[in-house]
Amino acid sequence: MPSRVIRFGIFTLEPGNGALLKRGTPVKLQDQSFQMLSILLERPNQVVTREELRAHLWPDTYVDFDLALNTAVRKIRRALGDSAENPRFIETVPKRGYRFIAPVEEVQAEDRPMPPDPAPSSLEAMAWHIEGRRCSWIGEFISESVQRERRVVRASG
Repeated sequence: MPSRVIRFGIFTLEPGNGALLKRGTPVKLQDQSFQMLSILLERPNQVVTREELRAHLWPDTYVDFDLALNTAVRKIRRALGDSAENPRFIETVPKRGYRFIAPVEEVQAEDRPMPPDPAPSSLEAMAWHIEGRRCSWIGEFISESVQRERRVVRASG
């Protein structure tokens, strides 16, 4: 029986293998953060309450789980290159919980084609220098833009 694979953006989650991949390359994510991401991906665009997450991740635990929950979300966001201020994947719903907001596609592992290389590998390694500051975000922006859609970017100065 083929295993389930969940795709979102440039990421693939393989729940059966406990793997999170970015363009086929493993991304390290601790167990609780991985489980939390899996729960959010099971219910895209729906609020998963803090209490539901506590019940799944810390059953039979009677300690304050807020710090652990906030840490797990922070680790997921770091792994995905996401932010709380401008979320692309995980949105915080104040005083309620979290919602996975990116498009999600579920496929069978044997049915999934290997995604084409979106850009030359050197594109991902780009680090631009502007006025003496390293601006690696430009290379990441270009790489992610190629994945999603074509954009025209004009830089001057």
